[in-house]
Amino acid sequence: KRKNAAVKKKTEIKKIINRPFDKEDINPERRGNEKAVSAEELIISVIMKHPDLINWLSDKISVDIFITNLNRRLFTDVCMLFEQSGTFSISRLQGKYNDKELGYVSKLLNTGFASNNPKEILLDCVKVLKEEWVMLDTDNNDDWAAQMKKIAENKKGNSYE
Repeated sequence: KRKNAAVKKKTEIKKIINRPFDKEDINPERRGNEKAVSAEELIISVIMKHPDLINWLSDKISVDIFITNLNRRLFTDVCMLFEQSGTFSISRLQGKYNDKELGYVSKLLNTGFASNNPKEILLDCVKVLKEEWVMLDTDNNDDWAAQMKKIAENKKGNSYE
């Protein structure tokens, strides 16, 4: 019984960690970029609740640093809505977003964050996005690719084929 329970627990954990790609996923770019996407989502969640921080945040990052198209679009639209009217309502996004995307926006709006200092949260998220962006930057990927090629060649030379 213990062995079966352990196997079942491992299987459940693997399902959570290695979530299969779902063609219905509204943000498929999340796959492989979970850390950055979580930071993007938290930024959007914070600015929806603290729109007074949008101008302050705009000095720290641009929308171009967002990795996923959905979050980039959403961040832009939320900022624009606050700029135009000073308020935010999910209903004002209807027509630009489908029902699943609006559900995603609702989830972000209702996400709680455990801090009394939203600026601190935003700074942490900006730091994460900048770190992830550097890792994805094409110039750095060229160096990384060259290093990987060199490692592969060394392994071929050391193999017993």
